[in-house]
Amino acid sequence: MPSNPFVEVNKYFEGDRDLSEYVKNFDAIKESGLQNRPMVGEGVAGIRDKLQAAIFEQIYFNLLTAAKLKYIFSGASDCFERENVIGLAFFSRAVLEHTAFYAVLIKKLESTIEKLNGQNDIKVAKQYLNELSGFYHSSYYGSGNRNKGDGNKTKPIHIHDAIKVLDGLFGEIELSDHGGNKVSGHSFLFQHDISRSDIVKLYGIPIEPFPKTHIVRSDYDFLCDFVHPNYGSNFLVTSGTFAQGQIDTPNEPLQNLNILFVKKCLRYWLYYKELRAIDVRANIKLYSWLGRSEQRGVKASRIFSKKSPKYLGDGRTLESAYYFPNARDKAEEFEMFSFLLSNLRIEKYKSSVVDVSEKNIVDKIVSDDGKQFFVKWRLY
Repeated sequence: MPSNPFVEVNKYFEGDRDLSEYVKNFDAIKESGLQNRPMVGEGVAGIRDKLQAAIFEQIYFNLLTAAKLKYIFSGASDCFERENVIGLAFFSRAVLEHTAFYAVLIKKLESTIEKLNGQNDIKVAKQYLNELSGFYHSSYYGSGNRNKGDGNKTKPIHIHDAIKVLDGLFGEIELSDHGGNKVSGHSFLFQHDISRSDIVKLYGIPIEPFPKTHIVRSDYDFLCDFVHPNYGSNFLVTSGTFAQGQIDTPNEPLQNLNILFVKKCLRYWLYYKELRAIDVRANIKLYSWLGRSEQRGVKASRIFSKKSPKYLGDGRTLESAYYFPNARDKAEEFEMFSFLLSNLRIEKYKSSVVDVSEKNIVDKIVSDDGKQFFVKWRLY
């Protein structure tokens, strides 16, 4: 039997410090978050408390999603060890569904941040934050905010709508032309061209060939065929012909399907990690606005104001590293860094810390095409 492909995934969730520390008592993370915040009442025009609530609700869903996926992947791992192919199909679909649901939450969060960015009308800002909080409540309960008695006003997220959102993010295969140039912006693993006859030979049944677009929807339909009590799940435990052959005897097509279920399951773990990175960036932005709202004497219109991107330096040495003099906080530094990358026409890169001082950190940036330069960040 091949080695368990879920070992790395399980280590990922078991090694999550925030998950292990706070998942059993979320009140602890709220207490920790409030401990070092300045006590200034409601902050600027009540925005402070709404921003703090949005941060806590976002973190809660982050931890909630990770906790559920930890158990789902643990179940998938057990099914792989026990050669439980039906169970693996169930858990693979569950990973897809929970990742798609998480994508809807991230999309709503990003949309709210986009609307708040540059907003100088504090009443409108409050409305956007109230809508985000209401969305979180309805997503948790499957209806409206039960704490406010509006349980029937908001419809729950439908899985088909969630799949559309995830397809919009990752639902296209990354292709290359004959010159090696990429012709699609999305990337994922385990997708390849295959004919219908090859599929039947490999998997024993005429499933649809792998598509180039709407991959999430295709994966969902594919997994449903093996989860529902119909021919797909029947095929997993028989020879594939009614009242003939063997029952509950693994064969080569089943082993190939088992591998395919594993690949699909792992695909959505990769998607989840990308979504979580977006979640982290959004968290940094919310915290930057929260910090501004707590500053004494700050004008309400300045909380969500935007600075024009600017960088200085040439990046060639530690002493002449690029830096961002206009940035007021970490969030704006990241935004101006993105502006720098865009000007340098860099999409993918790796970074490493090369110098730390009392006030700054310097990173060495190496792009995928070999460009190297230095960037200096302030310590806030």
